[in-house]
Amino acid sequence: EPVDVAQVLQLRERGFAVLDAAHLRQGERGAAPEAESAAVLAALEQTIYNLRAEGWPPSFIFLYDELWLHVIDPLFDVFEELLDDGCFMEPDLNCWCLRAPASGNDAGH
Repeated sequence: EPVDVAQVLQLRERGFAVLDAAHLRQGERGAAPEAESAAVLAALEQTIYNLRAEGWPPSFIFLYDELWLHVIDPLFDVFEELLDDGCFMEPDLNCWCLRAPASGNDAGH
């Protein structure tokens, strides 16, 4: 899907652009891109929760091929279109899994 002018302007004016689910790669099952993207993102989210539950840091999500195939790799195509051929994008990635405090008394700690 082509990148629209609003995303180019966001990137130039703000230094970042927000992409919607339509920019995630459609899989081979033939599902609608939005439905498949939602399923992929839901599975990745659940995997992050599972990692946390087992005591692993959420950044271990980057070890899963699904994240690279369906989320990270398609971004290179999008940004190459935004920045022209030959652009270099070095991913500086992290993953957080935040939790709300157990009570209101924990605020600020």
